[in-house]
Amino acid sequence: MKLPVSSWKRTLKTLGLKLVSDSKQVQARSRLSRRKQQLAVRTSHGYETLEPKQLLAADGMISVVDSLFDRSFQYSESGQSENNYSLDHSRWARGTAFSDDGRLQFVVDAGRRVYVYDTDSQSQVGSWSIGAVASPQGIAVDGNDILIVDQWHDRVYRFENGVDFRSSEHASDSNFRLKSGNHRPSGISTDGENIWVVDRGNDRVYVYGADGQRRGNWRLDEANKRPTGIAYDPDSNGIWVVDEQDNRAYFYEDGQSYVSGRRDANL
Repeated sequence: MKLPVSSWKRTLKTLGLKLVSDSKQVQARSRLSRRKQQLAVRTSHGYETLEPKQLLAADGMISVVDSLFDRSFQYSESGQSENNYSLDHSRWARGTAFSDDGRLQFVVDAGRRVYVYDTDSQSQVGSWSIGAVASPQGIAVDGNDILIVDQWHDRVYRFENGVDFRSSEHASDSNFRLKSGNHRPSGISTDGENIWVVDRGNDRVYVYGADGQRRGNWRLDEANKRPTGIAYDPDSNGIWVVDEQDNRAYFYEDGQSYVSGRRDANL
């Protein structure tokens, strides 16, 4: 069954996670109850989200990209699997994001390519190479720009007008170095003013300005030990973080304000 696009394509502007995804992955206010969401649900097709890599939520639905099967999964707020579809040609998805209007889905994979999908037809409409980015770990959309975080170089790369790319190789227009300690980035999200990068090495969220200025960092909930994706909720002050160890999504109610300390997820 094909899930009506209207029920999920207004994704949170940035739930950049490796459990589905990034910059504008948490656009619309999710009706999900504020608790840890179980995502490891076997579907009628025999698939299971075993390696979530980015997360998006909207209208009571959760969308997750899984790197093991290279599929996009949709769940109800109770964790029931509703739909899933193949991310054609993508191999080992590392992050996902959506255009502001929800019509396009962007998936960056371990092969250092960005695949572009039409959300209505769920079909690929193009792909492009990300140039010098060596180890992409997350992708985000900032207006017309694409942001990609690179673990190898410990940098965030900006591709101006990247949402319009459909082929060829493209070099980034600018980049900034991550803070010392943020050496295992696993997801990225942005609201245009702040950039959040989650680190699976030390279970922290690092906060940067749009120009890369360092604003602080904070520690995740003790149970949130293997973060693989992050997204902000534009209709609240919250941050979502997805975890591949327990296949759950954690919600931090005031996460957009945090710049220090250890924080508990809101159950």
